[in-house]
Amino acid sequence: MARVRTRFADTAFWQGGIVLAPGESRSFDVVLPDNLTRWRAVAWSADADDGFEQTDAALEVGLPVEARLQTPVRLYPGDKARLAAHVRQAGDTAMPVQARIDLQGDGMAQGDEAGHSLTLVPRGQASIARIFQPTMVGSVQAVASVDGQAARDAVAAPIQIASPLVSARRVQAGWLDQANVALQVPGLPADARDARLAIEVSRGGAGLIERWTRDLHAYPHRCWEQILSRAVGAALTIERGDGDAWPDAAATVKEALDNAAVFQGEEGGMRYFAAEEDLDDLGFGARDEVALTAYTLQAFAWLRAWGHAVPVQVERDARDFLAARRLPSEAVEPRRKREPPAGVDAATRAAFEAAEAAAAAADAAVAAADAAAAAGEAAASRSQGDAPDGHDDAAIAVAAVQTDKASLDSLWRVWEGLALPVRINGLRALAGARHPAAPDALASVLTRFPVRGLARRIDGDEDWTRWMGSRMREQCALIGVLDEHPELAGRQVRDALLRGLVDLYAGGAPSVDTQTGAYCLMAMHGVAASGPVQPATVQAAIGTQQATLSLAVTQPRARWSVPQAPTAGATLTLSQAPDQHAWLGYVAEIGYQEDASRARESAVGMSLSRRYEVLRAGRWQAPGKQPVKEGDWIRVTLAMQTASPRHFVALTDDVPGGLRPTDLALSAVAGLDLQQVSSTGSLMFRTRRLDPRSPKFYAEYLPAGRHEVHYFARVANAGDYLAAPATAELMYGNTSHARTAADHLHIVPSHSP
Repeated sequence: MARVRTRFADTAFWQGGIVLAPGESRSFDVVLPDNLTRWRAVAWSADADDGFEQTDAALEVGLPVEARLQTPVRLYPGDKARLAAHVRQAGDTAMPVQARIDLQGDGMAQGDEAGHSLTLVPRGQASIARIFQPTMVGSVQAVASVDGQAARDAVAAPIQIASPLVSARRVQAGWLDQANVALQVPGLPADARDARLAIEVSRGGAGLIERWTRDLHAYPHRCWEQILSRAVGAALTIERGDGDAWPDAAATVKEALDNAAVFQGEEGGMRYFAAEEDLDDLGFGARDEVALTAYTLQAFAWLRAWGHAVPVQVERDARDFLAARRLPSEAVEPRRKREPPAGVDAATRAAFEAAEAAAAAADAAVAAADAAAAAGEAAASRSQGDAPDGHDDAAIAVAAVQTDKASLDSLWRVWEGLALPVRINGLRALAGARHPAAPDALASVLTRFPVRGLARRIDGDEDWTRWMGSRMREQCALIGVLDEHPELAGRQVRDALLRGLVDLYAGGAPSVDTQTGAYCLMAMHGVAASGPVQPATVQAAIGTQQATLSLAVTQPRARWSVPQAPTAGATLTLSQAPDQHAWLGYVAEIGYQEDASRARESAVGMSLSRRYEVLRAGRWQAPGKQPVKEGDWIRVTLAMQTASPRHFVALTDDVPGGLRPTDLALSAVAGLDLQQVSSTGSLMFRTRRLDPRSPKFYAEYLPAGRHEVHYFARVANAGDYLAAPATAELMYGNTSHARTAADHLHIVPSHSP
């Protein structure tokens, strides 16, 4: 058998930083990847006098006889796929060959014993196929081979066999005081299976830290804030010496710091997603974000304190961007018209009046320019769902970079009109500068965190997502400010806020978002138990099942896996031993699985639907009775409906195995009017990640209403495929989410009638 080609790459060779002396030349030996294609080699040079030269050449890479595979990248057990191989030869005479497709991997070996005897016409090709129906989860390698008289080739492609079972969890966590803790088991989805309950008791906040770190590590989306917040979480694991919690922590930090400039606009502000020129030209491009830029500086300060070198120029430009945002100063009386001195002659009077008129005209021009700039900023704010007459963005900017009394005085003057997340940022700035208003600022913030027994918990349920906020993030952000500035309040206030975290987990949270994770890990970073470590025991019971969780002096945590699955509405009780005063935290976690192949549609706060259409006669049509065939173009539409404006929405689809997502606008389709059929839908979803398994689409702001997103796929392999649910979620907070029902897609071979 021929050597199997498996090493494929988009770039075969790159060599930069070459310095040549006058008249010198340089050559390089290049080992090409296994692609059989036309390579384009490009070389360019520049000199000290700004001279620039570029040249290119093409290189064809082929074999006398070639095999090419056409396989799905992912299947589910129960799918049925038609795998295809295409073989061709470059000779001028007919060539008899043997062709076959073999499958290997994860305990299976399905050979194509008979193979296929073919005769390839001169410079001709032929195709073979076989049916594959996976039965178990794992990874399979498909190998297509062709063997001629004096030439042979083989090529391999991996196929992921993914589980249709989606692991999910609900978590409740908090602190154990002298009083018993009673937790009601939350209800699970109707199709949940294999539910299991585990309770972990740990000293201090170790259990919470472990969960939040796990949430950050596993978070699926990657905008700049998420990249940076994951770097904060990774850096904290390095600080704690907890390498097992995040094995690639150093690489995660490096990725964020190396790529920061990619997310920075020309004016120095940071953007959630890298700029996309085509959308910028249409006026829908990314906007430099004040809140994100301020958070970037905060995260850079944390990372620098832990010994990581942050990008100096990015930081400097971000500071300049924020420094240009100012709050209104104290009202200034309008300039009074001056009169000429008494007794002057007519010429002097006329010159004086002309100067006054010129000064008034200049004042009017400045006022008009200020009004135009304000109108432009207001229009930009409205397009992103922001209140154009508010001071929140300017206040965030001032709090992030200004330390002078005049700037902080202006912050305090607009305090009553600021949103809670902005006030907490402002409180950090006032306390850091020892501004006399800091105690009053804290008092005003604490009114939003009323006392409930021994705890303080944030009240209300406002939408702070435009600042990446949530109730839990603001709780942790305030704890962090009090850790940084203990002179603001006694320890009992901070401890009461820590106790309030338990209520924010009430009902069972599936995970925390990246902002919440980063701020809460920072809040816990400075928290340490006081006094000597003592042995501790906790009694746990649910229904008739009970256990004693014991922690020796050297033991940081104890765990109980409840033998029998809990029922919704059952009560879990946790209590410390009498007269025990250990500072303990608990985490109660219900893990379960959902079968994606049977998933039903669900909607909380917004809805999502999905449809497939086929390109026929130059327009998109529902498949109807005419089957979908190999070679067809499919348009997938995700339609989201929301009754309220939303910030930071992510849509994720699951591609059936027989489809290959492709940019239709870059594809050659004979006789097709691309302008009529290649619309990608709502421009609010301006960031698109066309992954072959799970395409993702992001909107920083969505007005209320219906929004459709389109993407396109080529039908590659006939068969029957599961289309697991598509999902819609808010990237900050967990209050709203939606998914489609599961679906199935049937595709017939191209030669079918």
